[in-house]
Amino acid sequence: NVLICDLGASFFDFALLAVNGGDMTEKAVGTDFVDLDASLVRFCRQDLRERYLVDLSGSEENSTKALLRLRSACELAKRKLSQWADAKIVVDGVLDGVDYTIAISRGHFEDLCRMDLAPLLDPVDYCLQEAGLDRTEVDVILVGGCARVPLVRRTVREFFYGRPPREVLRPDHAAVLGAAVYVTVLSCFSRPGPTPGERGGKQQQQQQQQQ
Repeated sequence: NVLICDLGASFFDFALLAVNGGDMTEKAVGTDFVDLDASLVRFCRQDLRERYLVDLSGSEENSTKALLRLRSACELAKRKLSQWADAKIVVDGVLDGVDYTIAISRGHFEDLCRMDLAPLLDPVDYCLQEAGLDRTEVDVILVGGCARVPLVRRTVREFFYGRPPREVLRPDHAAVLGAAVYVTVLSCFSRPGPTPGERGGKQQQQQQQQQ
């Protein structure tokens, strides 16, 4: 029994499969919403209000653009915190000429995201119960961009009683690689038929042979 967990930028998809030799049976699938970038964005927006009296909650075009730039900076910081203990969020001229910079540690980032990750695996628990499987009877494969986040890996490991999930070399490319493998498998069973030009040529050859 294999559970594939795909954690992207704003989604969590999972599939429970029964693998027997070359046969795979889908037992359950599910999806949920998780956005770790939003936790950093909320923190930065509050910090901007307190330190610079800058509010990005308006509907003006400048506020919308500033919020998008802030979100991009937060996403970059999240990626850095997957490898290093500290990172900086930097947005030059975020709004009204304010250059925004703040340092954040991995521990602080994990505190911001902990509440969002707490209920993440509840749908998985429900599906395992419906399938009549215990957590110890499932091999877990963790893919997706957020699979690099240490807190995500720890959360999954603790949910499965300390068993670490299997990880692929490039978790953020797993879906693309899986699709390529699937296309390759399908191509082995499908042979393209002759084109109209080829069919016409064969018919002409048959008529000449008959004559």
